[in-house]
Amino acid sequence: MRIHARTWTGIASAEQLVIETDGERIVSVRPDLAAARRGDAVVCPAGSLLVPGLHDAHCHLLEGGLMMAECDFDGADALEQVGKALRDYVCAQGGSAAEWVLGRRLDETRVRVTRHDLDRACADRPVFVWTHDLHSAVVNSAALERAQISDDAVNPPGGRFERDEHGRITGVLRETAAHRVVERIAPPSAEQFRQALLRAQTYAFSLGITAVSSSVRGDMLASYRAFAESTERDLRMNIWPVCEEFQLDGERFETVNESGYPIGTLKGFVDGAL
Repeated sequence: MRIHARTWTGIASAEQLVIETDGERIVSVRPDLAAARRGDAVVCPAGSLLVPGLHDAHCHLLEGGLMMAECDFDGADALEQVGKALRDYVCAQGGSAAEWVLGRRLDETRVRVTRHDLDRACADRPVFVWTHDLHSAVVNSAALERAQISDDAVNPPGGRFERDEHGRITGVLRETAAHRVVERIAPPSAEQFRQALLRAQTYAFSLGITAVSSSVRGDMLASYRAFAESTERDLRMNIWPVCEEFQLDGERFETVNESGYPIGTLKGFVDGAL
């Protein structure tokens, strides 16, 4: 393929260039001297700029794609806005009383939310909302009931149930306390994983991101690999299986040496906000 475009290569200022490609590789870049153009050439319109694709060096592609389908509380800085966002989402998505309502990006530095606030907007379905840092969550009363968490619950190791002045659980769950509820939520299906990765890929391309390095939990590795090996994947992926327990014998994985999705790096981390 031959492309004629005003181009920024990252080295100097933008200039008009001709780029020749062969499959997925660029084979030549040279000044566009306004010579005769082939009929099959791609000519970028005036005012456009061709730039190298960006590589996001640390992302969570699948989790991000899943969250894009959830109720988004980004920008909410008042309880009225939180309630409206939740009511609008439930109305638009529909679903039965048995289905969980999942949310994301609730910023506790801008608005404080408890189970009672969520109850006023959605009392008949369990609601689980991650805060903006993904280290805490807020749930409604139906979610606490579904997870069998009562006011006399003991804080789990590495976590905490926030309580009011009377010792009652507020619905704000820190760290591993949030996982007590997550365990009650059915995991996404294979098709939901596929749709999430497609959603995330489309969003990445909209930002000029053409490659990602993504840390991947062991239970999601098969979904990443199925997507990576499919004809639907256009994004380059560098996949890092995650080690949280440092039981290295149990964390071993099969390496993959494919140019579009190498799997060869183990990511270990110790994390937390308490």
